[in-house]
Amino acid sequence: MEIFTQLADLPQGLTNTAIALGTFDGMHIGHKKIVQRVIQFAKLSGGTSVMFTFSNHPRSVLFPDHAPKLLMSQGKKAELLETLGLDMLVTIPFTTDFLKFSPDEFVQLLLKRFQPALLVVGANYCYGYKGQGTSKTLLSAGRENGFAVEVSPIITVAGHAVSSTTIRKLIENGQLKRAAMFLGQLYELEGPVVDGDKRGRVLGFPTANIFIESAMLLPSDGVYAVQFILNNQVYQGLANVGVNPTFRGEERRLEVFLLNFSGDLYGEKVRIAFLDKIRHERVFQNGERLVEQIQQDIAVAKRIFSLR
Repeated sequence: MEIFTQLADLPQGLTNTAIALGTFDGMHIGHKKIVQRVIQFAKLSGGTSVMFTFSNHPRSVLFPDHAPKLLMSQGKKAELLETLGLDMLVTIPFTTDFLKFSPDEFVQLLLKRFQPALLVVGANYCYGYKGQGTSKTLLSAGRENGFAVEVSPIITVAGHAVSSTTIRKLIENGQLKRAAMFLGQLYELEGPVVDGDKRGRVLGFPTANIFIESAMLLPSDGVYAVQFILNNQVYQGLANVGVNPTFRGEERRLEVFLLNFSGDLYGEKVRIAFLDKIRHERVFQNGERLVEQIQQDIAVAKRIFSLR
């Protein structure tokens, strides 16, 4: 899969492209359906399957103080798209220049750069100045300019519409099993193992402290059964998200105790896949009480692992 981060770098003479348009944060099951459709069309027509998206969430420019946390890193998204079989990922920065584009100007940009045969969007897709462009205006533009437009319907799971907004709320509430149903995969965070306060080692449960970019969404504070993925090897782990209030911590962090691993992890880039929440974070009377609770948490986590 080719990846382009600037429009100026795109090859000249692209034609017969099938393009998935959208933000695609999290690459949930609805997003995958859109991508699979453009891949299918491109294969049947001998064209090129493309995703045209932004490397940052548009709301980070529109409403910087209220921008949503991201559900998936750019690296993970690219990896997933390549696995699906996409030919080209165009992921460019959303800037104030895009705020000025009228819906027609955005369509003309697509025509100039991609000469699309097909555009596929979600039912809530909007584009252009103040979101004036909608799936309806895009259908009209397609008829006028000779390309097809397909609007993928909203997918529901257990009667609930699948959306990135809904998934964020589930993760923020610690409902990781339900979020995984909407995502079509476990929710993951990735980052390097960094130096911590080493308090877990003193308690007999050494933890790996994972640095997570501030733009990414951390689940609600609490203890989770997780998979710890290092160099494509999967280990069982117990993760704590929070400030460690028993020891008067202040900074939210992600720490993982590995059930079946020993060795030096500092500097290693790892992934944490969340299976289920075990309990909320709380203050313990002393370290001994905390150790007792961790032992109980491990027992619960092992039962969760045994069900997979």
